[in-house]
Amino acid sequence: DDKTIKIWNSNHPYNLINTLNGHTDWVKSIIQLKDKDILISGCDDNTLRKWNLLTYQCMKIINNVDCAYRNSLLEIDNNRIIVGGKNVITIVNISNDIIEYQIRNDKLNYVYSFVQLRDGNILCGCKHGLIFLYDMKLNTLSFRQERIHNEAVFCLLNINKNQFTSGSNNEIKVWEY
Repeated sequence: DDKTIKIWNSNHPYNLINTLNGHTDWVKSIIQLKDKDILISGCDDNTLRKWNLLTYQCMKIINNVDCAYRNSLLEIDNNRIIVGGKNVITIVNISNDIIEYQIRNDKLNYVYSFVQLRDGNILCGCKHGLIFLYDMKLNTLSFRQERIHNEAVFCLLNINKNQFTSGSNNEIKVWEY
């Protein structure tokens, strides 16, 4: 909660390479974009920051993006990420640094995690053990399950092309799709 991002040397875990400063509140989630030296960070001040990992400089601030917590950022293709927030998911075009669209739904509550399925659609893990399906082609959100966990779905991960896991504070489940 010190409003910074620390970059560590993975070969020497106690060797701090750099500290990224600029956020004005708690940094909740970060991802490094695939095949790019770019890091995206989501903050409690409703901003995303786009960082150049070669220069350690902030390249762009994208406003009005609510970022919930933990795994609430996912790269969905070479140009876009999806961000989970409180009652909202946001699609951000990282190439153009713009919000493409937002979907608000009170049932979402907090969106904590995402997993992209082989058909391109995205499952959203939410508070109270709920999962929603976001249809990428139709830009629609649908309720997929009554509570799959007794508490928040903090983690969704692909295992292979036919399975994913969901995790809460107390349990991990494996799902077929």
